[in-house]
Amino acid sequence: MFRSSFKIATIWGIPIRLHISVVLIIVFLHFDFPLADAFLLGIGLLVSIVLHELGHCVVALRKGCRVHQILLMPIGGAAQMERIPSRPLDEFLMAIAGPAVSLVLGVAGLWGGFRLHLA
Repeated sequence: MFRSSFKIATIWGIPIRLHISVVLIIVFLHFDFPLADAFLLGIGLLVSIVLHELGHCVVALRKGCRVHQILLMPIGGAAQMERIPSRPLDEFLMAIAGPAVSLVLGVAGLWGGFRLHLA
């Protein structure tokens, strides 16, 4: 799986890898949207997935877990970690951190869209 991906960035020492199928999906989006819209939609999707995974990683790093890499795929992302925190509360905090980031992004997007609609 990692052979069909390539590194696009490194954040906090964590390599961010993109699976080749994501690039194909962005290309296929062009058939339904203008090129600029498809590009922005694809970039927005990737950024939101990266932020979600980094939410998990922040807690993991604070709990002493080493993160090897993040792989971005069409179905989402996956953070490859050396181990999972041993305490149940720490594991819960790590698990909930990603969805919490996504919730904040969703609320910010709705708020921003609402503000644009009023303007």
